[in-house]
Amino acid sequence: MTKARAVAVIFAAGLVAIGIALGLAVAFRPASATAEPSTSPSSIAVVPVPTLRPTMTPSPPSRSASLRPSESAPSPSTPPAPALIAIDGADPNVIAAIQAAAGAVQGLDAYRFLVGMTGRGVLDLSSDQHVDWATRGDLVRSPSLSVDATFGFSLVEYDNSASAGSSSRLVIIGDDAWEFDRDGKARPVDGNIDSMRLLLPDDFVGRVFAPFAGAYERIGRERHNAVDATRYRATSEGLKAWLRAINMNGSCTADLWIAAEGYLLAAETRCQSHSESVDRGFLAQLEITAANDPDISIKPPK
Repeated sequence: MTKARAVAVIFAAGLVAIGIALGLAVAFRPASATAEPSTSPSSIAVVPVPTLRPTMTPSPPSRSASLRPSESAPSPSTPPAPALIAIDGADPNVIAAIQAAAGAVQGLDAYRFLVGMTGRGVLDLSSDQHVDWATRGDLVRSPSLSVDATFGFSLVEYDNSASAGSSSRLVIIGDDAWEFDRDGKARPVDGNIDSMRLLLPDDFVGRVFAPFAGAYERIGRERHNAVDATRYRATSEGLKAWLRAINMNGSCTADLWIAAEGYLLAAETRCQSHSESVDRGFLAQLEITAANDPDISIKPPK
């Protein structure tokens, strides 16, 4: 097997694993997706968000084994976002503010973003799926939902001894999508791409942070990423709720910021296991910048 082909197999296997980690049915599976991952060790404690600019991007085979499920595959079905978690001592005013801010993200006309998660799955916070991911890009909501983003991922060995990663740039405009190869050439993506929307802020916020609205207390006003905001920090009971949800014996920090305009500006929950040999930790993060910037524009590739 050539070096380029081996890397391509790892890339393809990783994208299939993303579907598995999200609890989605991905019909296409590369015939030789058995290549061993890179032997570079994962970081201890909390594994960092996957690098979105890998040193080597695979050259796609003639039938791209990337974000391209079979045309005959059924549309993936995902469960609804979790309900609000009941937490002792929760402040109803804080709950209302965080829930409103989470919903306000969908009201932004355009923004730039970073979302990512390590150590757990988007659809199941209680178990480690050994697929870490991050998405960075631009989003425009009108005339149709459009995204230009890099989806990066890292496959982690079950004993946490090694990992292998890659990334792919996608442009999504309404129901159409294009994937870019290593030379910057765009090709249409066939099949259903709804699963990728789970890795965008609208869905991510509702599934990961909004259910924990009762976990926080108001700290006060401050500047965050050059934006006027109000900071909230998890209470002791809120941190216990996070640890129960991710099924971890450890410690956490959890903060979020609501912009003065009312939308969720940023959020981060970082947890470390008391036994790193058993659990490598957890990180969920969101950053929104350039909210409602009229200069953000996404067009179909030429």
